[in-house]
Amino acid sequence: MKKERPKVATTPYWLRKEGKEATQMLKGKIVHRIWRHRPKEIVIMFTDGATLFVDAEAEGLELSITQDKPRPPKKTLHRIANKHGSR
Repeated sequence: MKKERPKVATTPYWLRKEGKEATQMLKGKIVHRIWRHRPKEIVIMFTDGATLFVDAEAEGLELSITQDKPRPPKKTLHRIANKHGSR
């Protein structure tokens, strides 16, 4: 029988499992930006478009990882525009 994943990992089993999964998903990624837009939340965006949300809940920390299209740094966009004479 498959265990149902809780919203927030609180047992040793789920804490280990979530830690291993997050490690695999984020291995080798480069941090682009870190910000806090809520008092109990940290958001880490990576250069390849992946985003890690760490949210403090009453029971513990909730981790959420999303994957969007890569967002090149603004300097790169500016440099490309200048190189082709469009700016």
